[in-house]
Amino acid sequence: MTSVRALAARVARLERGRTRQLTPIEASYGSHDAFEELTRSQIEEGKLCAVDMEDVLRALRRWHTDGAWSSWKRPIRHQWEFVG
Repeated sequence: MTSVRALAARVARLERGRTRQLTPIEASYGSHDAFEELTRSQIEEGKLCAVDMEDVLRALRRWHTDGAWSSWKRPIRHQWEFVG
């Protein structure tokens, strides 16, 4: 019976590993597109620098599409740390 439980626990861990975790932007804004829309409206209002924020948005979009967020984890003390 122990081996069945161990196998079930292993399958559960594998299944959890398959699900894609939300990026910090998705968790805070619902989607990357919503974040980008909000940021662009703040650029148009003059609250954010148009030159710098375009570069930041491009970098964040690439990290989002390339899956770079999966190399980071959020520990309990709420600071980002590199895992890889």
